[in-house]
Amino acid sequence: PAKTFNKDIDIFKIESLTVKADRSTVPLDSSCKLEAELKMKDGSTLPATRLVDWKVVGSDDFKIDNDGNFTPKETGTVEISASYKETFDKDVDISEVESLEVKADRSTVPLDSSCKLEAELKMKDGSTLPATRLVDWKVVGSDDFKIDNKGNFTPKETGTVEISASYKEAFSNDIKIKVVEPVESDNKKIDRDKIDRVPAKTFNKDIDIFKIESLTVKADRSTVPLDSSCKLEAELKLNDGSILPATRLVDWKVIGSDDFKIDNDGNFAPKETGAIEISASYLGTFSNDIKIQSVKPVEPVKKKSKLSYLFMLLFWFLMLALSALIFWIFMKSRRLYEMALKRPREFIKEVYLILCRGFKFYGVPRFDYIAFREFFESAKALMALKSEPMRLITEGVLEARFSTHDISVEHSQKTLGLFHEIKEVILERENRKEIWKKALFVIFLMEILLMPKDIKKV
Repeated sequence: PAKTFNKDIDIFKIESLTVKADRSTVPLDSSCKLEAELKMKDGSTLPATRLVDWKVVGSDDFKIDNDGNFTPKETGTVEISASYKETFDKDVDISEVESLEVKADRSTVPLDSSCKLEAELKMKDGSTLPATRLVDWKVVGSDDFKIDNKGNFTPKETGTVEISASYKEAFSNDIKIKVVEPVESDNKKIDRDKIDRVPAKTFNKDIDIFKIESLTVKADRSTVPLDSSCKLEAELKLNDGSILPATRLVDWKVIGSDDFKIDNDGNFAPKETGAIEISASYLGTFSNDIKIQSVKPVEPVKKKSKLSYLFMLLFWFLMLALSALIFWIFMKSRRLYEMALKRPREFIKEVYLILCRGFKFYGVPRFDYIAFREFFESAKALMALKSEPMRLITEGVLEARFSTHDISVEHSQKTLGLFHEIKEVILERENRKEIWKKALFVIFLMEILLMPKDIKKV
């Protein structure tokens, strides 16, 4: 981590951070000079060697002092990068935000690795603001992962995940990342019986091999699906510090696979899965090794057909209709309860009519011209030997319809009790063929069934 901090640097005005070293090969008894530079959006540059946090991959035995002097303690190839760390404390006015965009530095991530997520706010005036530290991240497809404050996404399980971000009321695009098994680092996991070489097709006679200091190769990614390729690059570093591109000049060596293709531009396309080690050589100068994992191709997300969207639309339409029906029944039930308290005479007649509608499913319809007692006689067969509740509720509705004396809440309570007795008698019928009739019978009585059985007098 950095030991110095400059509070005058506005993080929103930084365009990029660049690091460089004065040489690419360092003996153990020596060191190299690292430099970091911040480029601002106005075109100016600021030295940042003392401000950045350094990251070293490939070694844990080294020293970097405050002036950027890197001193290794063990041999090998290391990768050095830097970041300028500052905690965001600014509040962006959401009304000035036009869009929020997120991106990842790669679409396939091994379990032992991570990818860099970046978020950027595009403002209405055309400017952009880095927002990786500001946004809330959302990951669909996994609940076992880690995203740190710098946007480093580290998965813990394989699969395809969909990542998006939000800042206040601004929502970003979605990005898909494939998480695969890690590249095997153990040499025994690489099939070293499979060795193949791809000779160079070009030669540059102007390069003096005695002036070559080192040969370095790199790939733009470490995991390659079978339906894709990665870009290999080779560079010759000369004794005077100059760099020459050598991708077309080197002989490539591949260990772990004999079924692949490397074209003249360095595009490596594997044809089988597995761990692969690639290196290069140029007239006696040998490069570092890079390891690549070839994996099965990412299956494309199947687009839903128009028919599936139609089914979804019908489903939600039915859900909406069902919700409306439930609400309507609930409101009718409340109306009945108020009627039982305030207008018991009307309540008794309404309960009887609803009950008669339910009898239609059993082939006992009640027409307007049928008298109440005449309807009771036709419904006695449906009630079997327990027809007394139906007789009493019939007498009750006649009393409510034609009598002149007061009808009270007690009459409503009695009618409701008789209704439940009749309902139980109908539902206890053992005819299995009548299951659908029972279901419809209950649905048509639902507005009464939702009422509390105990009617409290106001």
